[in-house]
Amino acid sequence: MRPYVVWVLALALAGCVWAQEPVREGEMEKLVLAAGARPEVWSVAEATMASSPEMRKTGEASLHFHIDVDYFAGEAKYPIGWPRASVPFDQPWQQDWSAFDTLRLWVHSDTSRDALPSTPLGMIIYTPDKAHSFNYNMGELRKGEWVRIEIPLTRIANHDQVTRIQFAISESDYRHGDVLDFHIDDICLLRYAEPHLSDCRALPRVGYSDLRTVKVAFRALGIPGDGETPATLSLKSGGDQLASLQVGVSRGTNTVPFELREGLSDGVYEIVVQVGTAPPAAVQIRLVSSPWAQ
Repeated sequence: MRPYVVWVLALALAGCVWAQEPVREGEMEKLVLAAGARPEVWSVAEATMASSPEMRKTGEASLHFHIDVDYFAGEAKYPIGWPRASVPFDQPWQQDWSAFDTLRLWVHSDTSRDALPSTPLGMIIYTPDKAHSFNYNMGELRKGEWVRIEIPLTRIANHDQVTRIQFAISESDYRHGDVLDFHIDDICLLRYAEPHLSDCRALPRVGYSDLRTVKVAFRALGIPGDGETPATLSLKSGGDQLASLQVGVSRGTNTVPFELREGLSDGVYEIVVQVGTAPPAAVQIRLVSSPWAQ
């Protein structure tokens, strides 16, 4: 076989290993960032990381993060230390999370203690370094249970520059001799596969009868890339449509000025938002003739 053919095949195989595409999971699309079948890519200190096909939530195996709390075995200056495990993200598809909505993972906890402390396990996301990192305390973990962790990416600044995820404990939160077994599974990014509406609200919600413009804010997800999807806003009362507006909306939070029809009387009105194929969302506004109206 010619050398250049071997080189091309090697590149193709490398692409199969690293290039990832989202897969459908119900109404979501999922991109797996780290899987339990590859514990060797993790850097570990004062702990061990192994593959665990026996204890898993999804897929073939989870990551078994095992810690024996030892107040005397840490670094010389800090014998009560920080057992930790981290994985580098050096591929573009791992580093740029901007096309997704949520980070999700599953964690199962077991311990020789009767219960976990209030700060059982921490997660640090480097964006792109420790000085600009996102820190999350998994206080919701429970002994003997699988717990789903979901973090909206709007909470993570610079989530298009992710270079590493680290899990760690502080041994000072535990007793000497405690044994900990965390099984971490399905570290992935999620996004809606189809248009989805949430957080719909009107500003203001109450106004005088001569109010002419209401700002309608809502979060639109499931819209690919930087494109726009058509949306319709309708003003309704008692099932009758009084006014409508067609606009283009993009992924994320949208704020649309909506002009009300003149001559509206006091009462409660409904503004219905329809984006693509998403189920419509509705928000109410109330018009009054004076600040003393009930």
